[in-house]
Amino acid sequence: MTEKQVADFLERFIPLAATPYLAGYMVRQPLSLKVSRSRRTKYGDYRAPYGNNGHRISVNADLNPFAFLLTLVHELAHYSVFIKYENRVKPHGDEWKKEFRILMQPLLNLDVFPQEILQQLKIYMTNPKASTCSDPRLLTVLNKYNKTPATYLSDIEYGKPFAFRGRVYKRMAKRRTRYECLQLPENRAVLISGIAEVQKIEM
Repeated sequence: MTEKQVADFLERFIPLAATPYLAGYMVRQPLSLKVSRSRRTKYGDYRAPYGNNGHRISVNADLNPFAFLLTLVHELAHYSVFIKYENRVKPHGDEWKKEFRILMQPLLNLDVFPQEILQQLKIYMTNPKASTCSDPRLLTVLNKYNKTPATYLSDIEYGKPFAFRGRVYKRMAKRRTRYECLQLPENRAVLISGIAEVQKIEM
């Protein structure tokens, strides 16, 4: 694909201002990008060459443009680390953090991200984690731009039921950043993060 073809494809998923930089980078790399259906356990992944397959990156199609961009660069950093170190370093160790920061640096501006995301993103980038879900403030501002507004466990009233990962629970008392919840119908107590995305159940 040409750089323009890559840019035209990326424009469907990421902020317009980010496409020249990402297209210019990706067209020079021997990797493929797949836009995947929604996955509960991950936003994206990187797979190293295996058999007849080359370097592959996938990102969930249902992410908003800012989350898609952040996830794509996250996975590109994995690709860059593999090129330099293969499997000799930790997946989200210092080498990955360095590559992630380098790749993100040209994107940390108001042409690409709204002020509220940029503010939290700059804090997050000082010590990026394996997942944006590990940073509740960044995740909260990113989710404001979802096509369908997210409902968090913290939005559910005490004693009310909700669905989470295919199971039904009742929200109980708050324990610091987590909530005690009863898994129904067994009434088994579990702790769930307040920023977990859930579905309200109207009764």
